[in-house]
Amino acid sequence: MRTEAEAVNRHIGDRLRVLREKRGLSQADLGAVLDVSFQQMGNYEKGKHRLSAGALFLLARFLRTSP
Repeated sequence: MRTEAEAVNRHIGDRLRVLREKRGLSQADLGAVLDVSFQQMGNYEKGKHRLSAGALFLLARFLRTSP
């Protein structure tokens, strides 16, 4: 059973993937913003790892959207 935190992580990851694909960017492109690998970006998008508030802010600014 998923906890609320896991559900939130998954939702954020889903939204991140949709925005990334809409902008025609790769996971490596977003990974460069945070200085992480494309594999790590995949974990964020799948909700396996939690994005920090700072990372979320940087990605939102890069994608020109609100956190």
